[in-house]
Amino acid sequence: MFHSGLLLGALAASAVAVDPAAVYNGGYSSANNVKLRIGNGGAGQSGFIEALADAFIKSSVKNGSTPFKVAWYKSDTTESINYLKDDTVNIGITYTPAAESIAIQQGVAKDPACSLEQTDILTMFSGLYSAAETDNATVPTRFLSRYDKSATNIKESDLWIGIGQVPWATAYSTWYHQYIVYPVQALTAAILLEEWRSFTQWAISDEGQAVITGFKKDGQQLYSAVPANKTAQF
Repeated sequence: MFHSGLLLGALAASAVAVDPAAVYNGGYSSANNVKLRIGNGGAGQSGFIEALADAFIKSSVKNGSTPFKVAWYKSDTTESINYLKDDTVNIGITYTPAAESIAIQQGVAKDPACSLEQTDILTMFSGLYSAAETDNATVPTRFLSRYDKSATNIKESDLWIGIGQVPWATAYSTWYHQYIVYPVQALTAAILLEEWRSFTQWAISDEGQAVITGFKKDGQQLYSAVPANKTAQF
């Protein structure tokens, strides 16, 4: 993705004070809060991050979000990964597969375009739990459980137990929500609560891909779309 680059999402840690190179608001002067911090070098300098950020903000507002800002932190691949590690940024757009693989293996980052065939379900649940327990995350992780003793709920509970966690047994959980309804209603509630909504989902959607492939300099397309064999699973 992005000239063989990769969109990496942060998994953890404590923030370090680094000033962004630029902050974008999608044309909404009323926007106050920075809800997304992107680390990248060349794409930011070319104006691509600005185009991507503005399009994402406009799409989010169109879908009901309050106007917000996106910050760009100028960084090469190594710096982007380090920024992910210390939570200076929560998204890194990088171009070095070897470094990206190491960052993913070390748990510093995750590839939002990985498929179920590439990541086993217990690893996914473990990553979900780690992200949900991160107190200072800019975009919080939420999990919506039917909690109705259905076959789906029993399997879900078995998976949580498989990683040694029982979030439903916690006296109060800010991220594990119980919603006793049929699947369609539960999914509708999850959408309304924006449980899974994120920049990475938008970036690999048709709308996001159109912005990526449509970005040009002097009439030349600079970035290619996500490969057809890469599908996001959330």
